[in-house]
Amino acid sequence: MPPLIWDPLLRELGDEFQIQRAALPGYGNANQTPDCLAELLAQAPQRSHWCGWSLGATLAMQAALKFPERISKLTLISPTPRFFETDDWPHGISDSAFDRLLRVTQKKYPAGLKRFLQMQFPAETNHQLTAALFEQINSHRPTDEALQRGYETLRSSDLRQQLIDIAVPTQIIAADEDNVIPPAASRFCAERIPNATSQTLGSCHCLPVTQPKRIAELIARFTNDDPIDRAQVARQFSKAAPTYDRAAEVQREMGHDLIDQIAPTATGTLIDLGCGTGEALERIGNRCPKLNLVGVDIAPAMIETSRDRVSAAEFQAADIEQTGLPDATASLVFSSAAMQWCQPQNAIAEVARLLEPGGQFLMSTFVADSLPEFREAWRRVSPSLNRVHDLASDTAWKQALVDCDFQITKFNHHQRCQTFTSVDELLLRFRQIGASYAGHDRKPLSREDYTNFRRQLNALLGGKPKLTYECLTVLAKKPNR
Repeated sequence: MPPLIWDPLLRELGDEFQIQRAALPGYGNANQTPDCLAELLAQAPQRSHWCGWSLGATLAMQAALKFPERISKLTLISPTPRFFETDDWPHGISDSAFDRLLRVTQKKYPAGLKRFLQMQFPAETNHQLTAALFEQINSHRPTDEALQRGYETLRSSDLRQQLIDIAVPTQIIAADEDNVIPPAASRFCAERIPNATSQTLGSCHCLPVTQPKRIAELIARFTNDDPIDRAQVARQFSKAAPTYDRAAEVQREMGHDLIDQIAPTATGTLIDLGCGTGEALERIGNRCPKLNLVGVDIAPAMIETSRDRVSAAEFQAADIEQTGLPDATASLVFSSAAMQWCQPQNAIAEVARLLEPGGQFLMSTFVADSLPEFREAWRRVSPSLNRVHDLASDTAWKQALVDCDFQITKFNHHQRCQTFTSVDELLLRFRQIGASYAGHDRKPLSREDYTNFRRQLNALLGGKPKLTYECLTVLAKKPNR
């Protein structure tokens, strides 16, 4: 099918996502190449959520098996591990039935297309829908080479024994009236992919056309299981760019301690993930004059502040988990007081991608149980009003490093406290660093609730206002291979 099959779903997804609609070779504007997977990878972002339907689901699974570092999540619509039936696989199409369809399609494409659509849609399907779909697809005929290549991919692919090796989070969406790929085939995938969830919808094979709204809802929910709203984080830290340095005492201390771990003679390229105002980059540049410096931050105003401060460095406004920078370009990756906004598995996978073999990773971040003062004050106001992020644990960060084959040379948990002259100063400084609650579930806070929170915090801390941070420092090395 050509890429336009996704149009109804893309309309439902709207502007919430950055979407790259990839075409298979021979469809749309895709290059003519015998390697479907290579062409898809060339079109895809460095790390992204892949959504594949039917043959596209097969290719997405193959990509997850061969290039797991490129894929954060999988949504598989009507997937099957094996398209053709065999003695030990009854959930496929017969060779003879498919051969007849292929011959008709190659000789008389409109006739073959009509037969294929009839397989996908039940007889009672709205005739106007199928007629409109036929006209759209018929006007975007793939090349004969593309049809043959798709057939060969379906013929040769048998992922039944490999499903267990798909490590990325996966959601599977099946159709209970699918005449092309039986629901049992999709259930087989769901049962064997270790980190998979599944949904079965009341529809036929062409789910992106018949159920776009429901699929968009499932994709949005699956994508947004990250509790942090990244767009809100970018807004908060952009707003805080003018005030951050005067309030970020603990963050600055963490950065300075981490910088001391870098050899003054270091060479190559250092990437600072979450560079903020550029204070750490400036200090690194003064300490290590032979390093080429690159700063990445999600907040555009922070990038502008950094660029004014460190004119010799290069900068990229991007999410730490998806920087868009080339593979294996850094001899050092540095990150201080920024990774707490990330999912460990995603962030460490991106670090591993950016580092050259033998490259060094230096990280200081806040971890679970930070800001107990805020957490307790909100609990006293109302348990339902907790506005403190649940940060990743030491264990989660270590597991992410191990999964990416890092050699850990330092893994140190410690505690830092910042003291203030009053609760009012504490709250002001916290706002000035831009670290307010940024969960997807945030709601406007009433004046009454905020006043009550301030009162409870004052009662809790008495005459010694402070904030306590649980911190983790990591030094690690990417293997020399």
